[in-house]
Amino acid sequence: MAAALIGHIGVGACAILALNGLQLATPDHIRGRVMVLVFGLSSAFQGVSSLAVAPLAASIGMPDTTRLLAGLAVVYAIVWAIGVTRTGKARKIVEPDTIHEDTPDLTH
Repeated sequence: MAAALIGHIGVGACAILALNGLQLATPDHIRGRVMVLVFGLSSAFQGVSSLAVAPLAASIGMPDTTRLLAGLAVVYAIVWAIGVTRTGKARKIVEPDTIHEDTPDLTH
């Protein structure tokens, strides 16, 4: 039960971080559409994975199913980390400098 609790806390934390990242990366005029798409896809994948795990566990066994799902989670985490890193680098290149020469310096 402790492992399940830690797993659920971890998934919740990852979801919050991912949604915050999407909110920062998405332009204002389409942010709502992107959030709805993310919540819809998340719900769909949770449902499909729940339906897929039971037959998989019945055919290859619970330990092997757990290992397979853990491997898929690690692969997904690596792909996500690469994507986030590339997005961050692209934002730094694309975003123009917001400080202009005619802006008064209020730090003094």
